[in-house]
Amino acid sequence: MSTFPPHLPPAASPLALFGLLLIAGVIGGELVRRVLRLPRIVGYVLTGMLLGAGGLQLLDENLVAEAWIFVDIALGLVLYELGLRLDFSWLKRDRWLLATGLAESALSFAFIHYALTYSGVGALYAAVAAAIGVATSPAVVMLVAQEMRAEGQVTERALNLTAINSVVAFVLVTMLLAWIHHEYRGGWLLALLHPVYLFGGSLILAYVSFLAALWLSRWLGKQAERSSCSFSPSSSRPSGSRACSSCRC
Repeated sequence: MSTFPPHLPPAASPLALFGLLLIAGVIGGELVRRVLRLPRIVGYVLTGMLLGAGGLQLLDENLVAEAWIFVDIALGLVLYELGLRLDFSWLKRDRWLLATGLAESALSFAFIHYALTYSGVGALYAAVAAAIGVATSPAVVMLVAQEMRAEGQVTERALNLTAINSVVAFVLVTMLLAWIHHEYRGGWLLALLHPVYLFGGSLILAYVSFLAALWLSRWLGKQAERSSCSFSPSSSRPSGSRACSSCRC
């Protein structure tokens, strides 16, 4: 039952907060795009900094924590789309692309770990931070590529390298969980089973989701109102692969 007169200022619900964040981000992105001629994602970041704890402090920790579910959903959608762009057949034909991604991840991990340990950070904490630092933000790469209408081998290679970095970072963090449990005396059983549970569970969930999506796509069929992309062979990629030629999603 609502109270009258209502309490001012009104309590912000997570749904209302999410809507306000979207509106503020869109406005900030458009201003940066039209005034500074920069990608919209720069405006998104600046808007978040302005509204967050480092700026006007309009978004406190409690409200951000309540709206975290929307962040998880958004990250899941971004990673799902990134997985769609990962071409395993291309990686099999072009072994240097896979080698480049692994070498890039290894060098990033080594340099970050060395810099942190040189600054006095513990070896285990430095390793976890370095593993997280290996990942490249897929949202930034994909948004910039989409906004700039970038197509061709350079863009596809960048997206594939981003996917490789994210996978390597996930595997490294999962493996380091065993050492974290051992550091806090969690026992070898927990140290071994927890990473196996996360890694194996992720693979099983991904495979089941893949089968469900494949079955659903076959059941629904190819209809124009359910798809905004038309795929056609592209000469900018290796033969046998397909690229989205008119993606507007």
